[in-house]
Amino acid sequence: MSAKDQVLEALVKHTFSGEESSYLSGEELAQSLGISRGAVWKAVKLLEQEGYRIHAVSNRGYRLLSDNDRISSPAVEQYLRTRCLGRKLLVYPNLDSTNNRLKELAGQGAETGTVVAADRQTAGKGRRGRAFFSPEGGLYMSILLRPPFLMEQAGLITSCAAVAVARAVEGTVAELSPGTVLSVGVKWVNDLFLHGKKLCGILTEAATDFESGQLDYAVLGIGINLGKTEFPPELASISTSVFNECGVSVPRSRMLAAVLNQLEPLLDSLEQTGSPQAFLPESRQRSIVLGREVTVLRGKETFQATAEAIDDTGALVVRTPDGRDITLQSGEVSLRLSAVPD
Repeated sequence: MSAKDQVLEALVKHTFSGEESSYLSGEELAQSLGISRGAVWKAVKLLEQEGYRIHAVSNRGYRLLSDNDRISSPAVEQYLRTRCLGRKLLVYPNLDSTNNRLKELAGQGAETGTVVAADRQTAGKGRRGRAFFSPEGGLYMSILLRPPFLMEQAGLITSCAAVAVARAVEGTVAELSPGTVLSVGVKWVNDLFLHGKKLCGILTEAATDFESGQLDYAVLGIGINLGKTEFPPELASISTSVFNECGVSVPRSRMLAAVLNQLEPLLDSLEQTGSPQAFLPESRQRSIVLGREVTVLRGKETFQATAEAIDDTGALVVRTPDGRDITLQSGEVSLRLSAVPD
């Protein structure tokens, strides 16, 4: 671990120890880390260049200010309760897409549970080749999974993640602001909504072992709008953030850990039993699609239908005006609602 990372870890742990108003002297840091006072000073300057807010006072030392919202491994670790997910965490100041970077790492043999996160994303990816708007202050993360699934089961990963993220958002906001109750809905299969506006997008990209028909790996990308955000005019009426809706500031490192803490047991259940019952009933309960009129976009085909059910494979069953039932797999369609309920 570099001197910069050692100093950051020490400052973060000091903050989480409940002594955030006290300072760590340069001498204390140097002795505890086994580096020179000069190396401590250089590490602090590098952290400041990366955007960390550090208060330095002569004869007292250094203190990480409480309004920092940079993603860092030490900050995530304070909340992380997983066995596997996020134990290998790579954080970047800027990426075009966390999914793109993690797919590169997957091709190089990265282990399951590896997570890539970025403070900023310049070319976020949505479904069907669309761009994903990635405002500053959002949480952008991708998780590498190597589950023993057939390719047709990949859609269940997205459904599983949607439930995990909804739980994480609701639970974390309730912890930070007791009395604030949120109800996050799922628009099949990959969007989360709050108060009728999009809060989060999920994109699962998979590679297949053609000989076995099983997944080689899946990259699960999650983007959550967290901070105070001014959306462009074309998105202002349909997108939102946690802060915009309830005024609660959620540290990104804390939310990242919360998502992984919720996701791991659900994925474990799916892998161990082959059944989505740990999350599918909740996915149906949270659905803002079931019972509503939708426009289905499948390839070059567009048609109207009523969303009837989510089956045990996670597929959506819709009924056309002429009475036909059609089963839609997540990878092949997009849905539009004429209006999204609060």
